[in-house]
Amino acid sequence: MRENPGRFGEYAYGYDLAGNRTGEQIGTGTNGPVALSQSSYNNVNQMTSRTGGSGLMQFAGVINKPATVTVGGNAAPVNQATTNFAGYASVALGTNVVPVIATDYSNNSKTNKYQMVVANNGVAKTISYDLNGNETSVVTATSTNTYPTMGCSQPDGIRNRADEPKPVHVRRLWPAGADC
Repeated sequence: MRENPGRFGEYAYGYDLAGNRTGEQIGTGTNGPVALSQSSYNNVNQMTSRTGGSGLMQFAGVINKPATVTVGGNAAPVNQATTNFAGYASVALGTNVVPVIATDYSNNSKTNKYQMVVANNGVAKTISYDLNGNETSVVTATSTNTYPTMGCSQPDGIRNRADEPKPVHVRRLWPAGADC
């Protein structure tokens, strides 16, 4: 087995059927920690939570002859024409050792164990919305941010408070969830 050099230093993303990004992997762990995050969405495709530090991590590579491959105990599809494979293993915050096992059709196997350090990818957050779909709060472990949902206008597409005078060269911008 050999690693696929095209995968190193890249990003991997997972999406649900509606196109919402449900997973993100930054890095591969070969030159530093890997950052993972998972996101959840409600029935109108608004992100309701984001957590970091654990989830599925992608492993990809090439084997030198047709075989089956498992990554962290999970079957990894192998392209029999090119012998490229890609699979996922569950990892957690901190140091993880993930075995990648290739077994040829004569039942010979080769195991490579990869030690990965998974870092926290940002701050976990819970997001709330009002009935009109406006973001009203973002709660993290250390703070709660609430956003106004009344008295706003955006005739020019920029979120400005309607009750504030707007000088010619200065605008006060409000968070993306503050529109009405």
